[in-house]
Order: sequence, then C-alpha cells, then structure tokens
Amino acid sequence: MIVPGGGFTKENQWKNCASEGDFLFPVRAMATVYRGKFMEKFMQFLAENGTPIELSLRRKLYDKKWVVYAKQPFKNAENVVEYLGRY
Repeated sequence: MIVPGGGFTKENQWKNCASEGDFLFPVRAMATVYRGKFMEKFMQFLAENGTPIELSLRRKLYDKKWVVYAKQPFKNAENVVEYLGRY
C-alpha cells in the first residue's frame, strides 16, 4: 500500500504532512497498533470458530515485539510511477 505524505488544500495546493521524521507515522507506533488490530481480529476468528487459545500463548503473542516493514518515502511522483510500473 502506498500512502501519500500529504494532500491537497481547499485551494488545490499540495501540503506535506506535519511529520518531522522520514515516515508519515512513527514506525514503533504502527507496530503497536498493527499488533492490537491483528490480535483483535485473530481472537474474533478463534471465537467464531470455537477454537480455544491458551492464556500463556495469548500473552506471548501480545508481549512479543512486533515489527512493521516501512519503506523510505519516494522522492517524487516519477519514482512512484517507476515503482508501480514494475508490477
């Protein structure tokens, strides 16, 4: 998924996001949110299918440090087109 690092104003002018880093969101925060969302849906899936999960395994999954792969931003629109063109 490619997420733009900004957007258009009402005056149709491009405005970059307010992020001070190289990414739109802090990578560690993305990992924490992803873990929470994934585990929420995983637990829902298990409940719907009547599949039990041991509390110790559930704790291990929540305690584990999750990693989210985030690529460095593209420099310009041409780089985005070149990247997408490969697929």
